[in-house]
Amino acid sequence: MFKRIVAAAAMLAAASLATASASFAGFKVCNKSNERASVSVGYNSSEYGWTSEGWWRVPVGDCVSIISGELNSRYYYLYCRPRSSASSIPRTQASSRTI
Repeated sequence: MFKRIVAAAAMLAAASLATASASFAGFKVCNKSNERASVSVGYNSSEYGWTSEGWWRVPVGDCVSIISGELNSRYYYLYCRPRSSASSIPRTQASSRTI
């Protein structure tokens, strides 16, 4: 189940980056799984160095904008986990994707 959440978030985040035009930028994550998800993002900021932000709660079937405005970093790393997890997911189940 968790792999589906990560895969869905990564595919939809990549699609939103691919369809961004010069007049609009941002980073949106959509949840097409059957359980609520929590999402955080990491990136290398030219001003602050490596930066992480989060957590955003993404309801089932909904989309959440996690970065507004220009996307200035080359890479963005997402970490998604099911909202139902108690504290953290064992490393063997954790995943991150480069978009």
